[in-house]
Amino acid sequence: MPLYPQESEVFHMKTNCVITIGRQFGSGGRYVGRMLAEKLGIPFYDKELLSEAAKQSGICEEIFEDHDEKPTRSLLFNLVTGMQVHGDAGSYYMDMPLNHKIFLAQFDAIRSIADKGPCVIVGRCADYVLKDRPNTISVFLKAEMQSKVERAVKYYGVDPQKAEDRIRKADKQRASYYNYYATATWGDVNNYDLCVDTGKLGVEGISSEILLEILKEAGASVEGSTTDFQPLTPADLMPLGLTGGVNSATLRQGVLKALDLPENLTTKMLLRWVTSEEKKAQLLAAVEKIKNGA
Repeated sequence: MPLYPQESEVFHMKTNCVITIGRQFGSGGRYVGRMLAEKLGIPFYDKELLSEAAKQSGICEEIFEDHDEKPTRSLLFNLVTGMQVHGDAGSYYMDMPLNHKIFLAQFDAIRSIADKGPCVIVGRCADYVLKDRPNTISVFLKAEMQSKVERAVKYYGVDPQKAEDRIRKADKQRASYYNYYATATWGDVNNYDLCVDTGKLGVEGISSEILLEILKEAGASVEGSTTDFQPLTPADLMPLGLTGGVNSATLRQGVLKALDLPENLTTKMLLRWVTSEEKKAQLLAAVEKIKNGA
């Protein structure tokens, strides 16, 4: 399975909407963010934000990488939102600890990027930086430990024996960084427009269409290509044998496996996966094939 799905249909943002994604390590933040950006045809920033901040600030990019989402050791500095360093503030900036300078540079870069148009930004307190900006949707991704371990080992080459420690350390760093600069609690559902448990779906089981539908529910204004596609409904699943029958659960498991979808995908999310005539045909073909014992 490719890391990022390649699909021909592209959706478009009706408004100048920016999507920010906070994430636990191994929950698929980069995967989901990239997938959304490709589907919407808008820029994507994860590590790319470091390059942009370095370019705008003149600070070496390697310094940004060394301080990337790392907690501060200083007890001082309460950032004034939107502060521009000039005039009397110049000497204050010069005396500021390096990690604060790095955050300020990223702060300015995030605002500058958001001002240019719709985009997806992963991490770096972007939801906090843009909290007062209209048309900003904040998302937080989480997952149970086993799911995060599997992704960390599979995609990042983490030693399976050290994966849990690596994940806990990374999440502790991200939480400390966010809690300090955002003066809020990292991962608190009350701080985000939308929280998604990717462990229940499996990251690769979350199609871009599912996320777009969820984003619409969260308030994003998104439009897709106009087609005559008629989506399946829960009532359509019973005649297919996918619900309401003695062997429905077994049939569903076979269909999910044939479609390369997570085995614990619910019928509701399966319906959300069927977003085109092509996918409807794939589902129907899988059902027919299994029923015929092929």
